[in-house]
Amino acid sequence: MTRMIAAAMVMLTATAASAQSTRPPIEAGIGFGAIASVPYEDFGLPGESPSADVRVTVPLSPRFSLEGQLTIAPSSDRYGRQVEGLYLIAVKQRIARGTRGAFHPFVSYGAAGYFEYRRVNPYSVTLPNGSVTTYPGFSYTSIDQPYGTFVGGGVQHAFSRHIAIRGEAQLLTFLWIPLGVRYSTSVSIPLGRRYSMN
Repeated sequence: MTRMIAAAMVMLTATAASAQSTRPPIEAGIGFGAIASVPYEDFGLPGESPSADVRVTVPLSPRFSLEGQLTIAPSSDRYGRQVEGLYLIAVKQRIARGTRGAFHPFVSYGAAGYFEYRRVNPYSVTLPNGSVTTYPGFSYTSIDQPYGTFVGGGVQHAFSRHIAIRGEAQLLTFLWIPLGVRYSTSVSIPLGRRYSMN
């Protein structure tokens, strides 16, 4: 009886270790992308100018991960400069049937919010009496609640145990209203444990 208990404990320990080894590592990502937006009333989205993307992925299990993503799109005009973008809180779900070694497809879904920082240059106004009034520059920051939702997918391929390439696209919506499509290509780097190539 003692031997059976000991054998069962060894099997459970081995199974737990195997499950832990198949869980992907925490990873950081950086890349570039853009958003093809559909204007709708006052719900703002960045324009179609290129954006820088940063991402952190925390695996919860071999198939499911929690992600935080930021898209950052700076721009400027004669009135000033601004930085705008989206922040996304996502669930990444691996598609097990499509996984082949270091390659895996995935779907992603979650919530999205818009943020903006704007710096307005000093400007002058000519009054009806001919006098000129100069106003100082100012800045403001706006961060919306994550009222938007998104669903999408992509693929990721680890070229070595230290680096992977990822491509993805997502449909952004507000309730049932489509707001645009976000697409991105990024480089992923594991933190701590390395990628499995099996």
